[in-house]
Amino acid sequence: MPTHENSRLVRVPQRKNGGESYRTDIHGAVAPLIKKKMHRRHRQKQQFLPWLLLPCALILLPLILTSPTADVFLAVPLLHLTGLMLIWNRWGTPQKWRRVLLAAVVNIAAIGMTVLYWFGLHRYTLLLGAAVSLRVSIAAGCLACGGVLMLLCETFRRGKLQWRPWVPGMLRTGFAVLVSVPILEGTALLIEQSKFQPLPMPGTLPLPPEEEIHIAAVGGSTMLGFPYEPHYSIGHVLVWQLRQMYPEHDVHFKNLSVTGANLEQALARLGDLKEKPDMILIYSGHNQFFHRLEELDLARKTSWGAIDDWMSLCAVFRLVNPLLAQQMMVTTSSPDDKRLCGGRICPEHLLRTRLQRYVRQLEDFFRWADDNDIVVVFCSPVAGESDFEPNLSLGDADDAAKIETQWLKIRKLQQNQEWTAALNLCSTLLQRYPDVAEFHFRAGECCLNLDQPDTARSYFEMAINLDQFPIRAQDSYRESGLRAAGRAGVTFVETEHVIRRHAEHGLLSNKFFLDGVHPNLISTYLIGRAVTDAAMTTDAFHRHGVPDAPQRVSFVESMQDHKIVREVLVDAYKTTVGVLKRYSDFRPFDRARRLREAAEYATLSAQLRNEDIGPGEAGAESVDVEVRYRNADR
Repeated sequence: MPTHENSRLVRVPQRKNGGESYRTDIHGAVAPLIKKKMHRRHRQKQQFLPWLLLPCALILLPLILTSPTADVFLAVPLLHLTGLMLIWNRWGTPQKWRRVLLAAVVNIAAIGMTVLYWFGLHRYTLLLGAAVSLRVSIAAGCLACGGVLMLLCETFRRGKLQWRPWVPGMLRTGFAVLVSVPILEGTALLIEQSKFQPLPMPGTLPLPPEEEIHIAAVGGSTMLGFPYEPHYSIGHVLVWQLRQMYPEHDVHFKNLSVTGANLEQALARLGDLKEKPDMILIYSGHNQFFHRLEELDLARKTSWGAIDDWMSLCAVFRLVNPLLAQQMMVTTSSPDDKRLCGGRICPEHLLRTRLQRYVRQLEDFFRWADDNDIVVVFCSPVAGESDFEPNLSLGDADDAAKIETQWLKIRKLQQNQEWTAALNLCSTLLQRYPDVAEFHFRAGECCLNLDQPDTARSYFEMAINLDQFPIRAQDSYRESGLRAAGRAGVTFVETEHVIRRHAEHGLLSNKFFLDGVHPNLISTYLIGRAVTDAAMTTDAFHRHGVPDAPQRVSFVESMQDHKIVREVLVDAYKTTVGVLKRYSDFRPFDRARRLREAAEYATLSAQLRNEDIGPGEAGAESVDVEVRYRNADR
């Protein structure tokens, strides 16, 4: 058959089954077409890439410059417009609508980033995008795991793999996700657990001489004896009793407590021990909130509410989100401080993490003491409730003005001593705003003035536990510490019960606390006596023989033996003035009560110093009053 010279199609004769057939050789004809098509695609890519490269370069330009000025930001739009015109003139516009759409999105993003750079929000936007991507990725991963399991079950039910064209590909992707998720979660859990490494504890300590008894104390300001240190503290009362019980022994007391120290800092002071103590006293819980405040602040400012509560079940989220939040914190503005109401302290998962950290540190300490055969007495924290207002209540920003208006009404009713009307208003408001600590405290005041102490106590306790800026230990820390001590077989003293046994109506009032947090002389004495009772139930002093019965045990004798005189009270009250002024800063919307109490202590300090009054006069503490100690059995 003849060949067509003007055509690339060639008819080639072939023999098949005794006859002649023909096949068409199309290779020579199709190759140039494929080459031309590839060249056209390459040219389209060349036309499209500049539309992407230009905005990307403009986005990166301020990042590359160490300190971009305003002139740079003003020049970026001009460069952008000029570049787009040159690209359009040289390469034209992209041919396909998808590429046109992508180029438009990227260029709009470049314009948006320029605006964000100008207002200084570019860093926040990028981090916010990362935060959104983190949450979307976790949610998508969970959904993918569930979806692939359902798809796998359906595939088994149908009995064949490709019952839909897309099934094999989806299963491959799903299996990759199923393998990746446990690996990522396991790795995150290991890293998370490494944050709870045991605290470094002292090694083996040498034994003291047989004729010596050594007592050590760790904790914060209350165990230190603030503001009476170095004259009087809980440990001083115990040592005072031991010296009478073991008169032939030298009783040494080393108080390692530090004002403001949290548990971790308090236990770090154990490294100062030179000899193995017979007993260690520990009092901790009040100062846990005031440490690592930055993690509370950043979590509060960057929390996504209920979404983060669900996301916190994922270890990857708990590990990565704080890092993003820490970077985002520097771009957020600080909230108004002069508010009655504010947001929650931080997300619930972070509160749980901080509480777990506290418990694990206690357990590490108890374990170390047990390994070294050292007896521990744990004292749960206690503070005032009926005279010390909460610092910050929980309330939505939208309701803040309404809550403050109602609070002012309650205060006016209380000032007019209309206690029933004030209590009714508090009860009504608490039905609508059950988490406002201020309303609970005011309701407790009303109940107290209406001779309903039991109801008042429940309101006061709620006010403490709902305080969003707590400087008093909340029930969660007190109860967790006691449970940890019970699990470890450690002797403990519930100091709250000790004070309530001696208080009128069982209420923790300013009759037992100087500033709402620190015990006064009588409370310190009572807790010290309770600690002595608890210490004598242990075997800490068995090697020293049978103790004698102490002859001097009264409060007055304790004051005399520790030389608590006028000068000690002058210094203590002067220190308390500064503390109450500092506490007033935690409640800036209503400083009146704390500043008034600070002024009263300043007056007492001045009058005592000038000898215008003596101890026990004009509101000053008495050092010769009879205090009847009631132990737990009475």
